Order: sequence, then structure tokens, then C-alpha cells
Amino acid sequence: MAADTEGFIATQGSPSWRGPFDLTLENGLRVLFVQRQKSPIVELRLVVDGGFAADPDRRSGLAALATAMFSEGLLRINGAQLGPALEVLGALPQGQVMPEAAVIGMSTLNANLGDALRIFASTLTHPEFNTEDFELLQANRLALIAGERFNPFELALRVLPPLVYGAGHRYAQSFSGSGTERDVAAITLDDLRSYYATHLAPRCTALVVAGSCKIADMCARLEATFGQWRAVNAAALPTTATEVVESIPSIVIINRPGASQTALVAGLRTVARNSTHADALIVADTILGGISPRG
Repeated sequence: MAADTEGFIATQGSPSWRGPFDLTLENGLRVLFVQRQKSPIVELRLVVDGGFAADPDRRSGLAALATAMFSEGLLRINGAQLGPALEVLGALPQGQVMPEAAVIGMSTLNANLGDALRIFASTLTHPEFNTEDFELLQANRLALIAGERFNPFELALRVLPPLVYGAGHRYAQSFSGSGTERDVAAITLDDLRSYYATHLAPRCTALVVAGSCKIADMCARLEATFGQWRAVNAAALPTTATEVVESIPSIVIINRPGASQTALVAGLRTVARNSTHADALIVADTILGGISPRG
């Protein structure tokens, strides 16, 4: 494992923080580690290169459903559900899906880090799926999509993207990432297995860790749990249309008789996320509109 310790941040007034340290496991998995002394909690976030913008044709909502299988504790380890196995340890699974990435994470007590980390790594590197768990989650996702159509703000997030980017663009779908009823209903267990096999591989993910462990101890723990992780196959990540269709400024009114609330939403294309101006724009947007619940 190689470690870059030149990223030490000595923030005035926050001497308990050290890092981030940029590490690379022997299998190629990149790890960003921040040490916070005396913290009783360890936070882990696996950033996966495969958000809802990479969902295959006629499988919109796949990334969100695959992420929810973990965050709702429905993946299995040795035949047992992930959720109860982590709950016993005081650990909590988490998940979030964005256009370009999915984040699969866990919060755990530092005292139980060893056991929780083994479960976390085993579940992600050798996921087990149960048909009944999958069908229950699929039904819940379909109910969520139906609910979005009755919530003014959520409905706007479904209607706005195609107007801004043009039909066929990879961002021209609901910003919730939930997909459409038709596509989600068509998703199978094989689709989930394919998502995990394609997107969860050491060289196309990164692990972010924050906790009180010493860097040498964390390196050893991660090598022991993730070190044998290898890509299942060499399948290339799917590519989708990125050409933006020129749009004409317009106003769209969606009439919902009897609705108790009205939402006004405006959208326009701005700089790419990898632009040097992106972070400043996000800060300005947060000052103006507040922090989005979707991050």
C-alpha cells in the first residue's frame, strides 16, 4: 500500500483532524483517510463510478435500486440480512445516488470497527441477493415513483431535466434517480448482479474513511478486508448520449386541481462538475437556495 502523507491539514482551531491521507491498496482501490482523534464513530463511504446517468437503456432507476438494496439492509451475508447484522453492532448502512456516482456507506462505533468492517467489505465484494427482499424493494420503489408524481417539487424534478438537456441525454431523467415505473418494474435480479459486477470493482471506486484509528492500523484493516477484492469481469462501463440539444427558453405549467401546494422551479445548464468554477457555484447556490436534501 502506498500512502501520501503530504496532504496533512493543520487547521487552526481543529487540531484533532489529520489528513486527508491518500492511500492505494494492493488491488488498486484508492482510499482517502481522515483521522479524527477520540472520535467514537467511524464513517466509511464507497464512491462508485456509476450513478443514475449510467443506467442502461430501459433500466432507469437501476443504480438507485441497487444502492437501496444496501442502504436498506437487504443484501445478505452468509444468508442473513445485512441490516440486522449491522444493527447488532450499532452500525448503520447508508446510500445515495447522484448523476455520475453512487455512494454506499456505513457508520459504525469505533469499538466495533473490526466486525462491522468485515461485514461491510464482504457484502460489497460478494453480494448475496434474495428474491423476496428484491421484490419487496422493487414494490417500494414503484410506490415512491408514484408518490413523486403527486408532490409538486418532486414532479418538477421529473419534468425539468428533458426540457433542459433534451430527450435522450443521460441527464434527461428524474433528478431523484428513481427511474420510471415501466423500467423499474422490468429490473431483474440479474440486472442487480450485473450492476454490482460492473460498477463495484477496486479500480473504478474510491473509499473515503474518517475515524480515530492510526493510519498504520487502518491500512492493515483495509488490506485484510478489501485486499482480496478483484474485478469479477472486465466489462466496460456503459456510455450514454452526452450531446446536449439546444433548448428554447420556455415556461411549462402543470395543473394539479386540488393540490395544496405550488412549486416554482427554474433550471438552466451551467458549468460541468469538473470545472474549476464548480465549487464556487455550488457555494453561491447554497447561499441563495439553501442546502438541497438530495446533496
